[in-house]
Order: sequence, then structure tokens, then C-alpha cells
Amino acid sequence: MVAMLSKCQQTYRATKRDDRIFLLPDPPLKPIFVTDLPKFRRLDGYVFNHVLTRPNATAWYVRQHDRFVPISYRVVGASIFVIQQWLRTLRHDPLQIVITCKRNDFAWMALDIACDRLNLIHASIDPRTTSNEAGRYADRIDKTALMITDQDRVLNLNSDADAPRWHAMHSESNLIAQAETSVRDHWKDVMSLAEVCQRDSQISDDQFHGPARMLMTSGSTADAKPVVLSHANLIWNALGKLDAMPQTNADCRLNLLPFSHAYARTCELTTWAITGGSMVCAASTAELRGIAETLHPQLLNAVPAVFDRIVREFGSSNNFTADKLLGGKLRMLASGGAPLSAETFNDFRSIGLPIHQGYGLTETSPVVCSNRFGEVTDNSIGPPIINVDVRTDADGQMLVRGPNIALGYWDAATRQPIRFKLLDDGWFPTGDLASPFETGSWRIVGRIDDRITLASGYKVDPQPLENLFRTQFALHDCMLFENAGQLEMLVVMPAQIDQAKLLLRLQSVEFELPLQKDFVPKIFHFYTPADVVQHELKTAKGIWRRNEFRIRNLLV
Repeated sequence: MVAMLSKCQQTYRATKRDDRIFLLPDPPLKPIFVTDLPKFRRLDGYVFNHVLTRPNATAWYVRQHDRFVPISYRVVGASIFVIQQWLRTLRHDPLQIVITCKRNDFAWMALDIACDRLNLIHASIDPRTTSNEAGRYADRIDKTALMITDQDRVLNLNSDADAPRWHAMHSESNLIAQAETSVRDHWKDVMSLAEVCQRDSQISDDQFHGPARMLMTSGSTADAKPVVLSHANLIWNALGKLDAMPQTNADCRLNLLPFSHAYARTCELTTWAITGGSMVCAASTAELRGIAETLHPQLLNAVPAVFDRIVREFGSSNNFTADKLLGGKLRMLASGGAPLSAETFNDFRSIGLPIHQGYGLTETSPVVCSNRFGEVTDNSIGPPIINVDVRTDADGQMLVRGPNIALGYWDAATRQPIRFKLLDDGWFPTGDLASPFETGSWRIVGRIDDRITLASGYKVDPQPLENLFRTQFALHDCMLFENAGQLEMLVVMPAQIDQAKLLLRLQSVEFELPLQKDFVPKIFHFYTPADVVQHELKTAKGIWRRNEFRIRNLLV
């Protein structure tokens, strides 16, 4: 149920009815309310609750040779203890921060929870970053921190440093072998420690609202910065997401997105820890189909490019049905990071699998709005999640207020977060332009930083126009930008497309689209998808680096 609190201020809050029961898969399980979930103040409390109450339940799947092996929650608990002891042996001086630049896997999860046990801040860097970038980000966080990476990357990362400082992480197989030995030989000790861990997770208010994790911003509009999240940010935001998109301990989640980004950090890893389902990580989209057809997952989060690829691969086949696609058991799909095209949304909706779009920023933990299960609409990011207020300012910029606002950007000099500059009454300015629907749902129409001012004085929000061009001309992608006071467009199309014919149509755009003369691009630049990748014109999340100088350099 969505209640509008103040229409004149365009302030909205999502509230949960007392009689709301989550929709569950068939066969039905016991209905779960968010308020029924055990309330712990750190993620280790939730995880060790599963270790104590469901020790033999499957928590994770790992690949061993040509098959996937289920890993139980009791092995999860023992693995966390193994990593906890390992971290203690690496450094004997007081340690505050652990930095990782590591691929998603079972060991990543165990290290993340072990940081809770040792009261450490876990700062994670996207493993896809270059060695130079990883070193630069690590320095920005803390040059004295303990730095951990994958075994196959440690030499490369250390080669760019003045002195070796990156440590190689346990491999999945090695960690699991040690944990299974502990479970076999010291099971009673493991369970006793789990009880202690569960009690320890009930931390003070100061600790609950203090630094817990650091994530780098995506850098789509500025240089990436480390954002500090508290335990409260992580848990309340995940609970809000679970209220919108309920999950159960019977769900298997297929993970593709890096845990070093806020979307996967909260909407996959933290929701997994709270609900106690199972997880399997895919190293790339190429692995998606094989894993899904083996393990039959129920949940999948991805960015629009992944869903576009699924449509391209399966859309024209008999396998593009709910009972056959990616294992045939999917019940809930979610997309974030960038807008989803209407075509892809409609393709999935036509087979009974509507994609839930949401909206958020690293600075908001990240979820602000989310479509609700059973109430999904196109061209909408849904209503605000519970406990989050949303409104717009005079420029149409979305403002956010709630327990999801992070602690601030990390300052290495003071070793403390610098609080965000909030507006009156605690509103956080997102930088995104938004508008509400009468239903209480919202849509994003662009970014203030992307707004283009032309020589004529007109202001253009490029995103709606780009969506119009993509649809009208069946473009692979496109980007509007200003050059010498006029609009130009970068058009992305496969090399085999007849560019001359397409250019003729684009140059006659005023005859096909009802656009004001100033809003018609004067010059078009053609690029292939490979060109976009080669010149890094998009972030890892698929967002145009619209305002970066490198684009202008390519157009000279």
C-alpha cells in the first residue's frame, strides 16, 4: 500500500499494511512477514542464526570440476572462523580496515562476515578495475589497510605497488576443506562458537550506526569515492527490499553482479544472509545458462544488458517460456544500475516473468524505490521502500530521507566518514530528475549533471530523447551530447548495418518525430558496440560517461 503524505511537497512514503502477506512459490511455504525475521544488529547474527537453527540446509553452491557441490550452513560457520583466524595471523598491529579486490565467491562471503566478528570495516573494490585503479582506490581508503585479492591476481597488483602489500585469499576449495575438517573434528566447538557469535551481534546503538562497510561509487558522473555504510544502513535497506520483493529460505539465487557494488551487496548478499536461502555465483554471463539449467534458481538480479542478451539468445526460440527459461524455475527477476528498455520489459512480461525495476545510489545503501512483487509496472522504478521518504525540489531533482542514507564519504586523513551535506530536514539530493505517478510510483527522467544547455537557451534532458530515438530507429544504443552549443548524437550500431540509409533517416528525424527544431541532433557519429568497450565510453554498470573529455577527443 502506498500512501501519499504531502502532495504539495511531492513527498511519498511506502507503508506496509498489517495484513500484507508475501506471495510465495508453489508449493506454498509458511508466509513470512518482515517483522517475523530475527532482528540482529550485524549480518553475522543472521548468518549464525541459520548455522544454529538449520545447520544442514544448503547455503551455497560451489563448482568442483564439472559439477556444483552444495555447502551447508554449518560449513559456512566454520569457514568464517577459519578466515577470522587467518586475518589475525596476517597482522598483529591494530587493524581497522580490510580492503578486497576480489571476485565473488564463497570465500568473499566468509571474509565479509568475518570482518563483523573482528569489528573491522570491509572496503571492497570492483575486481574488474585495472591494477592501477585498484591501487589508487586502496590508497584513497587507507594505505595501511590489510589488502586482499585472488591468488591469480596478487602478483599483478603488487607489481604496480612500491612494495608488496596485497595478500592472496584462500581458494574456495582450500577454505571449504579446512572448514569441513573443523566441522568433522570439532562440531560441538563450532556450534558453541556460533552461539557466542549470535550473542555478540547484538551490538550497541553506537556500533549499529557506526562504520561497517565501504563501497566505491560507480564513477559515472565523477571520480569514484568510497562511501561508508553502517550496519543499520545495510540491514534496514535489505529489509525494505525484502518487503517489496519477498524471498524465502527455499529460494536459490543466481548471482552475477559484483558484491563490491551496492546493488548486489544489499539486494543479493545481505538479503541472502537475512532470509537464509542458497546462493551460486556465475563468473560471467557466459556461465549463466549452464548454471541455471543445472541448479534451477528462483531469483536473478542483473543489469539491463544481461536481460537484453537473454532476449537475443532465447527470444526467438521455443525455450523463451517461464517453464523453460534458465532452468524453468525463475519466479522473480530484478534489474538495476541503468534503465531497462520497454521492449525487453515487455518480452519478459509476455511470458509471465515481469522484471522488477528499482532505483538507488551507493549513498542510499542503495535502494530508494522498488517495484513490488505482484504490482510491477513498465517505465517505473516503483514506490519508495518502507521507511524511506521521497520528494522533488523546484528543479525536479529527487530528494531522499530515511535510514538508508549512508554515513558519508571516507576521509583517509581523519580515518572517519565526512557526512553528506544534507538539505533542511535531512533530505539527501540524489542528482537525478524524477517525476511521480498518481499511484505513488516514480520514474527517473535524467540527471541534473546530464542536462544540456543549448546556444538557444533551451535545456534538454537527454534520456527521454535517447529512449525515443532507440525505439523509433531500432538503434542498438545512442547518446546525446552538446558540442559548440548544438545537439549531436553518438549512434551505436553493429558494423553490418547500412549506415548510409540509417543516416538519411536520422537526418530527416523531424518528419518522423514531433520534435522542436532545437531538440533535433545536427550531427551523428557512428560507433560499433566494440568501439564503446574499447574507448571505455560506459561504466561497468552500462552508464554513459557523458561528461568525460575522452568522448570529445574521439569526435575531433
